[in-house]
Amino acid sequence: MKKILLYTTFMLLVSCGTIYELPQTYTLVSENIQTVDNPQFRVGEEYLYRASIKAYGHQFGGLLVIKIAGEHSWRTALTTDFGNTLLDLSLEDNKRKINSIQEALNHKIVVNTLFNDFESLLTPSFTVLKAYNNEGVQAWQCNDGKNVVYIFKDDNKNTFTQLNLHREKPYTTFIYSPFDDDEKHKTITVDHHTLDIQITLNPLQ
Repeated sequence: MKKILLYTTFMLLVSCGTIYELPQTYTLVSENIQTVDNPQFRVGEEYLYRASIKAYGHQFGGLLVIKIAGEHSWRTALTTDFGNTLLDLSLEDNKRKINSIQEALNHKIVVNTLFNDFESLLTPSFTVLKAYNNEGVQAWQCNDGKNVVYIFKDDNKNTFTQLNLHREKPYTTFIYSPFDDDEKHKTITVDHHTLDIQITLNPLQ
């Protein structure tokens, strides 16, 4: 575990990724769109997922419960199939709170990474700065606090992709894909660009 944390810290410090630029194949369009809604999460709703988390050769998972109380308020808990709580995190009016977490996961770098992922994942909508199009693929450059988010909607593949930047460099990519041809329930994959971490969420309701 110590080796994982040291390597993770090193990767965060060097941040060796290159600055992201939208491909030139995307054309700027004059759409009057002010916000883009999250394709899955809505304020006031509860969600249940089968979660799988891979990190540096280790894998764990269980049932992930998510409840969104407001624009910047939510709570999420991950439990094993036997009912043991692995973590229980919440955001209340932009204030982070650890309700419960297993000792093996209770490290600052791990907790901060999970909070960053969930805060971006559970954002109900994003403010649009610019809109683009590329042969049926719509793209929006959005504002996420001090960082920029690019959102891509591909009607042909029926996917929704969210690229989160940190200091103008790729940080995470969220991919929403159809689940059993049901538009309301999507499998979500979270890939980290600077960390060896992948999260997969399969909806159960």
